[in-house]
Amino acid sequence: TTEVLTQDRAFASVHSQSAGTKTTIAMNIFNKTLKLFVAGYDGVLSVYEVNTNEGGECKQISQHLLFNMTQN
Repeated sequence: TTEVLTQDRAFASVHSQSAGTKTTIAMNIFNKTLKLFVAGYDGVLSVYEVNTNEGGECKQISQHLLFNMTQN
């Protein structure tokens, strides 16, 4: 998996639904699968599966609302 992260080109991509919102990302290997976590300042956490063999667009596998920013 280290080879995937040290390439000189973009290997995988994500079209985030939190476009225009600040995000923080993290990667983790779970059950031998590389996962990408994108947490937006809008309170949305999206989890993607990274295909380490083919690359390309990551598959979104789940989405969670961590908090709601609407005002009362």
